[in-house]
Amino acid sequence: MTFAAEQRPEDALPTVAGQPDDRRSDELAGETSRFLGASDHAKFWAVQNDDGAICLVIGLQDTSTARTCLAPADFSRRGVWLGHSGPEERVLAFLVPDAMEVEEVPEGMTAVTPWLVAGESTGDAETVRFTVPDDIDSSLAPIEMPLD
Repeated sequence: MTFAAEQRPEDALPTVAGQPDDRRSDELAGETSRFLGASDHAKFWAVQNDDGAICLVIGLQDTSTARTCLAPADFSRRGVWLGHSGPEERVLAFLVPDAMEVEEVPEGMTAVTPWLVAGESTGDAETVRFTVPDDIDSSLAPIEMPLD
């Protein structure tokens, strides 16, 4: 993830019922948040916490948010995934370094970006696999995430 670009208004972290979700924002470096995209039921952000870890944040239809964070070295090796449920929806999201892309999108999911896959279900798939395109010089190894 790159956090060097200037922050845009849409990069602001999600709110719940129009108010900042203060329960979860105290350890996040809000000036680093970047909007990644949206699926039918959720919006997704990447942000760093105060320790420099890379965090994935999910906001569901203005009802709730969830997040998970991983140290940069661990994120580069295995990416991060997060599941979150609201009153009427369940969302799974898988985020990897932006030099990678999803090899095959599991049924019931959408490639929000080449490096972010999200959806309500994983169909019959057992894993989601991300690889580095051949035209990119990178030392990143493929990342395979189990869908259990």
